[in-house]
Amino acid sequence: MVRYVILALLLAACAADPPRPPLAETGRPIETLGAPSLLSLADALDLAPPQPRVLRLVHGVDSCRPRGGVNPYVHLPPGRPRAGEPLAIDFVTRCGPIPPPPAAECWLIWSTRPIPAPIDFSPYGMPGCWLLVQPDNVLLVPPPRPGAMVCREGGVVRFRWASPVLGTRLWMQLLVSAPGENVAGFLASPAVEVWVGS
Repeated sequence: MVRYVILALLLAACAADPPRPPLAETGRPIETLGAPSLLSLADALDLAPPQPRVLRLVHGVDSCRPRGGVNPYVHLPPGRPRAGEPLAIDFVTRCGPIPPPPAAECWLIWSTRPIPAPIDFSPYGMPGCWLLVQPDNVLLVPPPRPGAMVCREGGVVRFRWASPVLGTRLWMQLLVSAPGENVAGFLASPAVEVWVGS
């Protein structure tokens, strides 16, 4: 039943045309200091086009306003995304003084293309929440499984991935079942943008 509510919520939000302010991006293009490489020297001399290396959070104008005051959040790993190297991003189902509830159902929304404009979920009973990712793929987060790309470990949803291709872009956002926290009973995390450089 909850799955159908999620689908209806996403379809209604995408079909509607609410006011759409621009995305607010935080975080940083991730750069690390180290010994110069031929690529970094070529970049400095403008001999080769630079490869973007981005791992950042993307927020709506405001964040969800749950009744209990606890929101899902994202923990970004240090370093920068590189082709062929593993990357692990943790989505915590609720931020708060108590451990996050492990039983809450979660959905990972992800896409390889940017959303044209964020969608405000406030008219659908989720005040302050925003859809920040093009809903091309919606995955019900499975229980823990060894070696799974997306899995739950208690109140943490872990995304593990290694892009084999330079220039790959990926956007992700977690939608969490949160009965009683607002009228719709769902909360949304900030989004993550990953742009794999060299």
